[in-house]
Amino acid sequence: RGFTWHNTQRATMESSPESPCGAPGAMPFDFHGLVDLPFECQRAIIDRLHWREVLALESTCSHLRDLVSNDEHAWRVRCEMRFTPEELVVAVDDATTWRERFMRSVKRGMKAVSNARPLLDLADNTVVHFRKFEEAQRRLAGITFQDVREFIAAERSSPTLLVLAGMVECMAREPKVEPAEVVGMLKDAGCEASGKSVRLTQWLLGRLEGVGYRLRDEVVVHEGSLEQLAVDNPRLFEVMLRGIQYEVRDMEVRAIGPEKKPWWAVLGTGMHISQAA
Repeated sequence: RGFTWHNTQRATMESSPESPCGAPGAMPFDFHGLVDLPFECQRAIIDRLHWREVLALESTCSHLRDLVSNDEHAWRVRCEMRFTPEELVVAVDDATTWRERFMRSVKRGMKAVSNARPLLDLADNTVVHFRKFEEAQRRLAGITFQDVREFIAAERSSPTLLVLAGMVECMAREPKVEPAEVVGMLKDAGCEASGKSVRLTQWLLGRLEGVGYRLRDEVVVHEGSLEQLAVDNPRLFEVMLRGIQYEVRDMEVRAIGPEKKPWWAVLGTGMHISQAA
C-alpha cells in the first residue's frame, strides 16, 4: 500500500529503475496521511521515489515543498547517484544548491535530446550525410550516461540513429563508458532500437606510398546491430565522434529496415492471387 497527500486523493506516478522499490510501469500511490507520519518515515518514503515523482510531490502542499526542496543531503545523494564525479563537476557550474545542480543538469540533457531528435528522426533506409549526424552529435555534447538511458533509450519513439548518437556520446566522449555497460543499459531500458542494424559508409584517403604518391581511395562499410557494433567494434564510435577529418574524406550513415515494395509489386501480387482463385 502507498500513501496520499491531503490536497490530492490519488495520484498515478511512473516508477523508474532509479527508484529502489517498485517495478517499471505505472504505479498508483495513495498518499493519504503522509504529512501525519513521523518525519523519519516521510524522509524514507521520499528517498525511494524517482526525481520526477519527488517534483510532483513537492508541488502538492507547502509542508512537502519545504521538506523536499530544503533537503540538501537528499539532493546531494541524488546527484552522486546519477552523475559520475566528472559529470558532477560540469553540473556544479554556478548553482548554489544541490537541487539546483541536479535540475540544471537534467534540464540540459532533456533540451539536448530535444534539439538533436529532429535531425535524426528519419525513416529506415534513409541515407544521412555525416555532416547532419555531426550536427546532432554537437547538440548532444555533454549529456550524461543517465540522460542517454532516460531520455533516449527508455523512450519507445527514439529513432535508431538517435540511439546511435547517444551511444557515441557514452563510448567516445570523456568520461567514457565501457561497451558492456552501454549494452546492458540499452537492454535494461527496453530499448527497441538496440537490436536494429545501421550501416556506416566511409570514404578514406588512400595511404601514402613513397614521396608524392598516394594509393587509390578506399570505401569501408561497417554494418551490424547497435549491440553488435558496440561489442565487436567499439573504436568505430570514436571515429564517428571525430567525424570527417584526417584520413576520413566523407561518411554517410543509415538505419537498416525492411525495404518497401514498389506499388507495382504489390499490384502484381494482388493480380496473381486473384488469378489463382
